[in-house]
Amino acid sequence: MLVQEAPGKEGEMSEAGKAVLMESKGDVTVLRFRADEITEQTLGPAYEELQGMAEALGGKVVFALGNVGFLSSAGISTLLWLSEQVRSQGGQFKLCNLKPAVLDVLKIGRLDTVLEIHESTEDAIEAFCE
Repeated sequence: MLVQEAPGKEGEMSEAGKAVLMESKGDVTVLRFRADEITEQTLGPAYEELQGMAEALGGKVVFALGNVGFLSSAGISTLLWLSEQVRSQGGQFKLCNLKPAVLDVLKIGRLDTVLEIHESTEDAIEAFCE
């Protein structure tokens, strides 16, 4: 379940969600995938949540994948789809906190040339100001 924080609670992240957490840091939306793998099995509920909120995600979006150690082809497709959804609304999409194995998968597919990747959430947020 996707959990959106209550207005006025900047920086607080609800732990009630099971698939994707959403946090507001100023004018940036930070998404966090809770499972340690992004596969067809873990994507079911998350994909439905992301589809439901895609139109509202315009602006600045960071997807922090700090606990994700495995990314399947379905996970890659979902990241590309989400990036396109955000960009089609004039927004910007960035990934951060990638584990080496996940980063390697994206580099092998040369997706690091399509998706903007940063080491930390703070770096990704700061990059919006550049």
